[in-house]
Amino acid sequence: MKKIIGLCLLAIVFTLTATAQNSNVRFSAGGGFVSGSFGGESMNGYGFDVIAKKDLSETLEGFGQIGYNTFSGSYIPMGYSASEFSINVKTNLIPILVGVNYKAGNFRPGIGIGYTTGSSTLNISGSFSSSTEIISTYKGNDGGLTLSPQLGYNFNKIDVVAQYLSISASGGNANGFGLKVYYNF
Repeated sequence: MKKIIGLCLLAIVFTLTATAQNSNVRFSAGGGFVSGSFGGESMNGYGFDVIAKKDLSETLEGFGQIGYNTFSGSYIPMGYSASEFSINVKTNLIPILVGVNYKAGNFRPGIGIGYTTGSSTLNISGSFSSSTEIISTYKGNDGGLTLSPQLGYNFNKIDVVAQYLSISASGGNANGFGLKVYYNF
């Protein structure tokens, strides 16, 4: 099911791209800061996106978006010091979205839906009274249905967009917020 959704979303993005030569499809690229919550822990990072936009009417704009977001963080479990026990996490997400924006003057409120695939690396290290260091590494991949409400403002060649990502995956849910700046080609 995940592969079917991903392939459908890619087909839509490629269709928008292929019609760019014969229509009013525009492209934007940019990035910014992101913050997310994974399994109850918060992490910060950065992200980059490429967007294809097409006017559907005078007030509606369709879009296809693909991005890369990376988050990292370090945690010390309660009751331990950093020299005793620590957990380092790195999570990478690739959201693929299609959606629609409402054009209200320069404001662009909208919503995207799609699929996000991700990978995480978890490194656990600790030392105990015998000075024995234990290091364990976990790597995992997962993905899920993604919903992304967005609020943007257009400054002619520049868009500033605040977006929320809510990812529903089999291994649990993840949520993220991003503030990104895009250059419109």
